[in-house]
Amino acid sequence: MSLSWSNVSVQMRTMFWIIQTRLLQLQKENAYFVDKVDDLENRSRSSNLRFIQVPESAEGRNVISFMSLLIQELLGETTFLSHRSLKGLTVALPPGETIDPSLGPS
Repeated sequence: MSLSWSNVSVQMRTMFWIIQTRLLQLQKENAYFVDKVDDLENRSRSSNLRFIQVPESAEGRNVISFMSLLIQELLGETTFLSHRSLKGLTVALPPGETIDPSLGPS
């Protein structure tokens, strides 16, 4: 079995074309995922609260506790409820009383 130079050349060109096609496909996929990550990062930042004039590292080791106390201090203790505290919240109505459904969310 002997290989001619022209046969090797055709095989190399074919392999080159396959590799080049795959590279272009991967570059497109990579660009899509980079855009997707950027979009997700921007969306996650859009609902973040921004606090100014808080010294760097003022939170110490417990950021959640620090921010909870800071928000309570700034807004007042009665106005601050976390989503965790609302999750298990139930209200017991006195016997015979009902809630007017027209008062629900609009």
